[in-house]
Amino acid sequence: MPRTPCPQRTQTGLTLIEVLVAAVLLGMVALVVFTTFGLGLRAAWMAQELETASSLAEEALLQRVAEPCGASLRRTDLPEIAPGLAHRYHRQVEVTRLPTGGLWEIRSTVTWTRGGREHRVVLLTRRHVSAACAVAGW
Repeated sequence: MPRTPCPQRTQTGLTLIEVLVAAVLLGMVALVVFTTFGLGLRAAWMAQELETASSLAEEALLQRVAEPCGASLRRTDLPEIAPGLAHRYHRQVEVTRLPTGGLWEIRSTVTWTRGGREHRVVLLTRRHVSAACAVAGW
């Protein structure tokens, strides 16, 4: 008896298994992309907060070292924080005269709270006030 050839499949397309595998892979890739995007946004927000706090600390520090002969080292006032930032950021400046001749330490600290955790930026500098200033009355 002669053999009859089997009819060839003429249907094209994807099977149900192939569609499910493709959907799972697409879901995994989407999850990675959206997670990475969220982490990037969080990092950008944290960088903005850190930059703002650093600017506020630097502003207070520069005010203390601005005047010749250290006159500004004895001031107790701080520059005001902009109204939009004052409710989030708190600034403190400590000025300490060191035991070595004419050396002062100025520490500017800015704190803020985000997500229930306190964050802090501390800038520290030292300034020398010469003996000539002491002779002149300082």
